[in-house]
Amino acid sequence: MPLIQVLSPKSQEAYERPPVFTAKERKYFFRLPASLKLNIDSLSAHSHRVGFRLMFGYFLAEKKFYRPTDFRDKDIRYLCKQYGILPFGFDIDSYKGKLYSRHRHMILDHFAFQAYKSHIHNELIADAIRDQIYSWEEYHLIVKYLLEWLEWRRIEKPRYYNLQLIITECIRGRNNQINKLFRSLLQDHHKEALDQLLTKSDNSGRDEYVLTTLQELDPSDAPTKIRRNVKKLQKIQDIYDIIKPLLNQIGLNQSAIRHLGEIVLHSKSWHLTRREQVDVYLYLCAFTAYQRALFEDWMVRTFLSVCATSFGSAAKKEKDRLFEGRQKRKQLFEQVIEIAHDNNSLLSTIRALAWSDITAVEKEEQLQRLLPQESTQIDQDPVLHQIKEEVEDLEHDNYYAYLIEGAAKLQHRAAPIISQLTFDTTTSDTKLLDAIRHFSNKAGSITKTAPIEFLNEQDAAALTDDTGRFKVSLYKMLLFQQTTDAIKRGSLNLLYSHKYKAMDDYLIPKHIWDRDKEDLIDRANLNHLKDIGQRMAEFKKMMSHHFHLTNKNIINGDNKHFRRNKKHGYHITTPKVEKDAPDTSLFPDQAYIPVSEVLSTVDKVTGFLECFRHLQPAHRKKRPVKSVFFAGITAYGCNLGIPAMAKATASLSTHQLEHMVNWYFNVDDINKANTAIVNFTNKLPLANLQRKKKGTLRTSSDGQKIKVASDNTIFANYSAKYFNKGKGVVAYSFVDERYIPFYSTIIDSSVREASYVLDGLLHNDAIKSDMHTTDTHGFSEVLFGLMDLLGFGFSPNIAKIQTLYLYTFKEYPISYWTDHDYPVLPKRYVKENLIPTYWDDMLRLVVSLKLKYCTTSQIFRRFNSYSRQHPLYTALKEYGRMPKTLHVLRFIDDLTLRQDSRKSGNAIESSNKFSNAIFFAHGGEMIFLTRIEQHIAEACKRLIKNAIICWNYLYLTRKVQQAHNQEKAAQLLHVINNSTVNAWKHIYFNGTYDFSEDILSDSFNLLQSQNYDVDEE
Repeated sequence: MPLIQVLSPKSQEAYERPPVFTAKERKYFFRLPASLKLNIDSLSAHSHRVGFRLMFGYFLAEKKFYRPTDFRDKDIRYLCKQYGILPFGFDIDSYKGKLYSRHRHMILDHFAFQAYKSHIHNELIADAIRDQIYSWEEYHLIVKYLLEWLEWRRIEKPRYYNLQLIITECIRGRNNQINKLFRSLLQDHHKEALDQLLTKSDNSGRDEYVLTTLQELDPSDAPTKIRRNVKKLQKIQDIYDIIKPLLNQIGLNQSAIRHLGEIVLHSKSWHLTRREQVDVYLYLCAFTAYQRALFEDWMVRTFLSVCATSFGSAAKKEKDRLFEGRQKRKQLFEQVIEIAHDNNSLLSTIRALAWSDITAVEKEEQLQRLLPQESTQIDQDPVLHQIKEEVEDLEHDNYYAYLIEGAAKLQHRAAPIISQLTFDTTTSDTKLLDAIRHFSNKAGSITKTAPIEFLNEQDAAALTDDTGRFKVSLYKMLLFQQTTDAIKRGSLNLLYSHKYKAMDDYLIPKHIWDRDKEDLIDRANLNHLKDIGQRMAEFKKMMSHHFHLTNKNIINGDNKHFRRNKKHGYHITTPKVEKDAPDTSLFPDQAYIPVSEVLSTVDKVTGFLECFRHLQPAHRKKRPVKSVFFAGITAYGCNLGIPAMAKATASLSTHQLEHMVNWYFNVDDINKANTAIVNFTNKLPLANLQRKKKGTLRTSSDGQKIKVASDNTIFANYSAKYFNKGKGVVAYSFVDERYIPFYSTIIDSSVREASYVLDGLLHNDAIKSDMHTTDTHGFSEVLFGLMDLLGFGFSPNIAKIQTLYLYTFKEYPISYWTDHDYPVLPKRYVKENLIPTYWDDMLRLVVSLKLKYCTTSQIFRRFNSYSRQHPLYTALKEYGRMPKTLHVLRFIDDLTLRQDSRKSGNAIESSNKFSNAIFFAHGGEMIFLTRIEQHIAEACKRLIKNAIICWNYLYLTRKVQQAHNQEKAAQLLHVINNSTVNAWKHIYFNGTYDFSEDILSDSFNLLQSQNYDVDEE
């Protein structure tokens, strides 16, 4: 039986052959330490010295040995030149056998590594990767884990064949074991439940397999579509309740369930029936469990969407009512003032008359003139009565009445959903759960006996009118409102969910944390965080220093950009930073190069298409030709869609594209393809010449609002500010200072962008940021704390930074700083006691993020919703106030820091313009209505952008290399370094698409040589 192909052919070749070094890397890796240099220099033959240093450098870089016949010619020439011999002076034939073996053992001893021995280490490796195998992890991830494990255990990396053999045996052993167990546990009632999925039923006048109808839900929030979705959820729940004990006995974890479920999700029903019957039941079990969680998440999102629309409408009506009455209230208020002024003047006159030295008769006469029997003034009583009514109306809250107005519309949408969701009783609000159960059991037929303990006093009182009648519609609306708030704030969690579980479920399990805390902290490389006392002492020292430094530089006149204002405040000016712009003369003519050629050229050098793996990689299938992949990437990345792309190119059919997209397009693989391009571009010498500071890398991120083409989706939000009366989403993207886009995602327009900043920094495998910049929407005090704990520099451009509160400690009270007459002062104190109290919980969270147990956006989604009552959130906020205060002080004091942050902000703005140019079809309005398709479209757009950036660097590299002399090359490098590669006007995006071989060829010969150095000595 053939072995499983665990790595793609290109990845196999990269693994089996020595690494490709740049000139700088060559100097580093081939430099011998003093402990070896003396012995090696004493060798009689130059070939032996060159061979040893090659083996040493390659092992230092990869912890692996390579055959002498695979040694890189460029590396051989480099070392031969150092010894003053010609390249052919290195005799490969003589450097074999015992000499090679002896040098290998010397290098292993030097690094304290073990030689790989199959009879010893194969079994150890099989045990080490057991969890990955049983999680159905992708093969390349298993290989990555295995190689990291070998390096941690200080064992040399073996040949690819050894890895392939071990993983194949482990996977087949796992499959046999699970199939055997499943076969023994499968009973007739399980089969009957699962057989329902493979029966046909009427679906809108068509006979379809039940499985087909359950593979997707409708994104619409129309009542008929919601009811149809709820029926699908109910069907999945009924089947799952029967097979749940079976799944528990098999012990499939969530990763395995997802893998098997995704296969069924993309399969045709008749495809499944071709498998062995036991396999079909296993896959259907996993699909049912996976789809239940997806469906419940989808229905919660629908519930939140329709409730937000209804409650937002009621709130808007109340605001409009109050706003519309403002002129009338203003007039009445002016009349009240006038009446009060007249009455006050009259009272003053009477008081003076009462105490005057005149006779009683004279006083009486004057009083009668002041207060005639027939009043000549306007009667004040009606005016005052009208004012009283207006005040009473103002105090009366019509919001409840507006809620009742929208009750019927919302009940049709929300009631079926809330009755069908499965809530986690152990982590949810019991009072609210009781009310939801009562509502579900009564099928919405509510009376005054319904539970009201979940309501506050004001809401509870509003349920009864003046006659004592119970307002049923209002009760339902308040129940929906409280349910919405509780889901958002984390006091109402789902039992089966990916997105709406209790926050603790996303972190490292508590019992594992308590048991393995030291090892987990060590794995996360966060040992420096163990001593909270030292950490706090460092902050106190730094904050004190910068309060003094910043203020002294202001007082001494060294800060030329600090301005005080009349209100004892201040503002900071920053000289304008010129935005980097591409020099169009560096690139070919406008709209000259087809995007298909760019993709093809970059694939030849990076192999990014190999990252697109069939959903069932163990099954050997004929892979579609490359042109189909390029067409699919363009269809999504340029917002064309599959049908439009099929019409725009004569060589491909809609069926070809749809089949390829169904089995090969998923967000994870497209992100891996992006990473492949980024990894290559990241190593290009010309790209690294664009770093502003050697050895450091600045990055930035920002959100870009994108309107969707249809409002008929729950995966977009209304925003009058950005989308007028329509709906839209936000593409949140990241770019480094070399304009390499390394991460992006789609988020709701109503969500604060700060929640997603760490996702981009932690969940990309290519770029390590030293300093990250966002705008005001991309910062929060909690994010400041997490960025510091995770070791990222953070320098956001915050609007009105002078309005932020600065903090100090009780050792340095506010009075201490005011006594110095400083212009920049702390306003509040850090609550130090909270941080040590919850330090262990903070460490657990940070380690969970670093080891990728969860994403920061998942945690923020739970934090942001119930921050008032979550002590960990409060503690993190207090911690974040320390780095935030330091940032503000440095930002005020350091002009270079402000300008660098501005430049980083300009880079992401320019990158967003690039995105608009790519995502041009349908007027830039996104045509994809589900979140999965939106993510795929965003990832494909970034892939096209990455390919163009990579192509630009290759083109400019070639241009420098072809310069006639060194002086011209130096001038060209100077122009490039003062420009930007973020250029796209030479790329042809639209029109008729041609994916023929002639078009896909490298017309500029960028790949003629694999030498990308521009400063080779």
